[in-house]
Amino acid sequence: MISIIFAASKIAAHSVENCIFENVVFVQLSSLTHLYLSDTDIRELPKEIGQLSSLTHLCLSNANITELPKEIGRLSSLVHLGLVHSVIERLPKEIRKLSSLRLLTLEGTRINKLPKELGRVIIQYR
Repeated sequence: MISIIFAASKIAAHSVENCIFENVVFVQLSSLTHLYLSDTDIRELPKEIGQLSSLTHLCLSNANITELPKEIGRLSSLVHLGLVHSVIERLPKEIRKLSSLRLLTLEGTRINKLPKELGRVIIQYR
């Protein structure tokens, strides 16, 4: 099993696309605003994802993540969550805590039920 560890205090955006690794660990990424983990073999996001307080864009398109951790609800700055063609089947109820979320892209997913009270979110589904 291959892991990737992100550790940097002043990185603003990071893209890890088309890479093969299964685990991710986030350490000292308080200023990270954009994280792209598309087209990877990541199977789960760690609970520490909730510590990325400056994150505004999270793209998990075509990733093998089967579910989002409830800690995703702590991403108060998140504006866009991209799940296009992911294998996620349901969204955690904590997603409604994302007060800054404005765009949720779900094209090609198996998600057929959305949590209530998503606020002013544009949902792109088909």
